Amino acid sequence: MAAKSAGNSADELTRSRVATGVSGALLVALGIAIFTHPGETLEIVVQILGWGLAIFGAVELVLGIRASREDAPAVAGIAQRRIALGVAVLVLGIIILANPRFFVAYVFVLLGIIVLVSGVNDCVHASAARAIGAPFASRHAAMGVITLAFGVLLLVAPFSFASAATAIAGIALVFDGVTEIVAAVQMHA
Repeated sequence: MAAKSAGNSADELTRSRVATGVSGALLVALGIAIFTHPGETLEIVVQILGWGLAIFGAVELVLGIRASREDAPAVAGIAQRRIALGVAVLVLGIIILANPRFFVAYVFVLLGIIVLVSGVNDCVHASAARAIGAPFASRHAAMGVITLAFGVLLLVAPFSFASAATAIAGIALVFDGVTEIVAAVQMHA
């Protein structure tokens, strides 16, 4: 049974690594698009954001359901978190896709929330990594704190500083994407 649990945990880690790497790559691409073409991309960005959230939510939901079927107790909490996150993000993506023009006005608030939540998630993962003695825990915690700061910046001044917010959003998303890719690379089975 222990070998099955270890195998299941390794499979879950591989799935987490892939999901984290893919979300990181999507965040980097979105950040570059926002930074380089701010005027032309807002509505497209909102639609991409809606699709990205819907796809990410669906992937998290499927991975959570698959993980919940495993016998490993360590995977149960991860599975529940993935299912809840998957449903919430999938619903948000569908809502955005249903009315993208409405969300154009709030794109930076949404990006700020996403980056802020990602920063919190990075800090939680860093804490868990620190608890098991992972050598990258301090770097991951620092990246989480910086990601949190970018999220706060996006939430504080989304409308007054549209140009600055566009640049900050692009930089924040690229940074967040890079931290997700780094986290995916550092995950070992």
